[in-house]
Amino acid sequence: MKGLLLRLSSLDADAESAVRVIGFFDALMTDRAELTTLLRSTAALAECPVGIDAPARGLVLRANPTGTIDLAEPPPNADLREHNDTRFWLARPTTPLPLDEMVLERFALAGSILLDRTLNNLPAVGDPALVELVISTTAGIPERSRALHLLGITPTSTLRVAVSTPPPPTPGTSAPASRPAAAGGPAPGSTAESHSGPAPRSPAAGDSAPTARPAAEGGSGHAPRSTGAGEPGPAPRSTVVVQAAPSSTTSRVISGPGGSHLVSLWTDPDARPAADVRTGVGPIVPAIRAADSWRDACTALRLTSPEAPVVRADDLGGLLVVVERLRPEDIAASPDVAALDRIAAEPGGADLLAILRAYSVTDSVRKAAALVFRHHSTVAYRLEHAESVLGFPFSNAGGRFRLHLALTMRALGSTPWQDS
Repeated sequence: MKGLLLRLSSLDADAESAVRVIGFFDALMTDRAELTTLLRSTAALAECPVGIDAPARGLVLRANPTGTIDLAEPPPNADLREHNDTRFWLARPTTPLPLDEMVLERFALAGSILLDRTLNNLPAVGDPALVELVISTTAGIPERSRALHLLGITPTSTLRVAVSTPPPPTPGTSAPASRPAAAGGPAPGSTAESHSGPAPRSPAAGDSAPTARPAAEGGSGHAPRSTGAGEPGPAPRSTVVVQAAPSSTTSRVISGPGGSHLVSLWTDPDARPAADVRTGVGPIVPAIRAADSWRDACTALRLTSPEAPVVRADDLGGLLVVVERLRPEDIAASPDVAALDRIAAEPGGADLLAILRAYSVTDSVRKAAALVFRHHSTVAYRLEHAESVLGFPFSNAGGRFRLHLALTMRALGSTPWQDS
């Protein structure tokens, strides 16, 4: 039946055409189409934008005849059909067609059923799976929009994503959550040895997550307990933690588990992570595209080290593009990476690698010595040995860049990308 309807403008306003329109939407329902499929199909049939306006549910969707779906409210000239708390609309820029009313009616009927089906299968308020859903690369716009709404984030607002590897817990405690530091804190680092543990895995829309205590919709949850030393206490890994951003009275940091890592959604553009927590920070993006920021944050996390625990994707520039395209075989073929591996295998090799990373992010023997708590003459001596192994000097800009690139490639090679 769908194949019989190529364009609504080619149909006459007769009973046979009306039956074909009904059959078009019945076929979608029989095929158990997703909400996005219904939107795209209706827009293609009507040859004009259509949409669903349900702000109370966190959905304000528009589909264009080209098949794109974005976030937009109905235009002033749109024809509307209301069903409970949802408005379905069709916006034809020219003279209405005879079957527009029929299409809108069937669109609203099918849409109300699919909307309930879609939302009923999503996590509830306070479920840690909401954070994973927001950054999912497989979830559709309706699912991500709804998850943002339940977390108290407007889908049309902006945010950035941070991915942290909590330090190993001390006996009897759980891993602490990543926390934001006040704006103006320590500057982020650049590149270095890889973080411990596997690279973050891309969460899928259907991933399961443990049930958590619900937090008030749109409100703030419980921030981590203070330990009395200015440090937040452990945050439960099975809950969504909502904290007020230190640099703002209205913005928040929402954290939840993302695989083996901690994922934070920052609605405050000036928020900074704690300097002692290894964190990759993604760029600011529209909230509905949080997965893009998450991807870059994961890449940045792979470049963190004890000497540079915080890496921001914004600071990587063109290096971010290069890093995301490097293949394992490219890294394995690098003679500079092989030389670093030989250094690592030497007695005291780990210490020398730490010195190289410190020198790479400071470009100064004395500053590097202060960063690794060594005497500057010792650092200078160790750097000379590294130059002899690598086969090039670090005293010029070209040599320092080559060292920086070699350390970056080695860090990436030790934490291969894991995607679902």
